[in-house]
Amino acid sequence: MTRTRTTQGFTLFEVLIAVMILGIALPLLFQLFQGSLRTAKKARDYTQALSVAQEKLEELIVMTTPPLEPESGQHENGLYWERTVIPTEPLPDESDIDIPDDASGPEEEDGAVIPTLGAQLYEVTVAVRW
Repeated sequence: MTRTRTTQGFTLFEVLIAVMILGIALPLLFQLFQGSLRTAKKARDYTQALSVAQEKLEELIVMTTPPLEPESGQHENGLYWERTVIPTEPLPDESDIDIPDDASGPEEEDGAVIPTLGAQLYEVTVAVRW
């Protein structure tokens, strides 16, 4: 009677090789996952900071006269912001601007119209930090 030998398990050597592969691969996978979570958090923080800065800029649009002293505060999501508004001169020289003859503006004593350039320009800086 011939006996056939069948194996129904793993040898000790095969188990050691599998454990060694897992021991090398799992920490690498965990580091990769941790790095992607860190990158996602940083992207979220930058998006929130940009949103706060845009909100502070849009607040100036609805104001009739912007505050000329620096302002700062803490937003509801924990970010700190600082806004400075500085009045600036228009870039082109007034003599370089072609004013049409029918321009309306305040009149001088002799009836000549003084052209007005329009709105005041401001340089606005918003800094957001966490």
